[in-house]
Amino acid sequence: MHNIINILHNCLLFKGKTKEEIKNILLRLNYKVQKYKKNELIFRVDQAPAYMGIVLKGIVELKSTTSKRVISIFYREKGDVFGETDMFSDSGTYHCDIVVNKSCDILLISKSSVLEILCSDYVINSNLLKLLANNIVHLSKKLELYSFSSIRRKIAFCLLYNTEKHDIDSIDLIDSKASWAEHLNVSRTSLCRELKYLCDLGVLQITNSNIKVLDRMTLEKICEE
Repeated sequence: MHNIINILHNCLLFKGKTKEEIKNILLRLNYKVQKYKKNELIFRVDQAPAYMGIVLKGIVELKSTTSKRVISIFYREKGDVFGETDMFSDSGTYHCDIVVNKSCDILLISKSSVLEILCSDYVINSNLLKLLANNIVHLSKKLELYSFSSIRRKIAFCLLYNTEKHDIDSIDLIDSKASWAEHLNVSRTSLCRELKYLCDLGVLQITNSNIKVLDRMTLEKICEE
């Protein structure tokens, strides 16, 4: 339990809680820790939302499947929460498939326990509202990303958003360029061609899975085109 408490102490849902308070909360919760391998399905899109998950180790991916292709919506890493939105939706099911991107350990908290703690703990309640608000912001950015017809604009927008969000000048791809292409809703070939163009232009520098922004002003101009 000690390792779980340390991870939850850095989780937004438990922000403002001491480790001792988190321990006491866990003692009251109906939860379990489940191990999953890469590509295993955690929650299915037509499944009733019985649990909310918190990533203890590894990476999970939220995917939506259309008639033509699979669209990557979110990635969730260590300390991140997923499935929280669906617990309060009228749909009665998870809104997307949640799949293991990298072998992981997941803390699964039952819906009844989530509702119980929300009714008794103002801090957790407030933190959950922040999580839900963050999801709305992220989805609005995702819609803005998909509104761009140009692949170059999609790349520029995505890099600017993620580097500004974390106040950094480079990002590490969670998986492969193929996964990033899926996230941008473009083909891998087209993505690689545009990345090469931006590198040749001196805007980006790519080393293995790391993409460094060298010329932010040019990326901003591309977004405004």
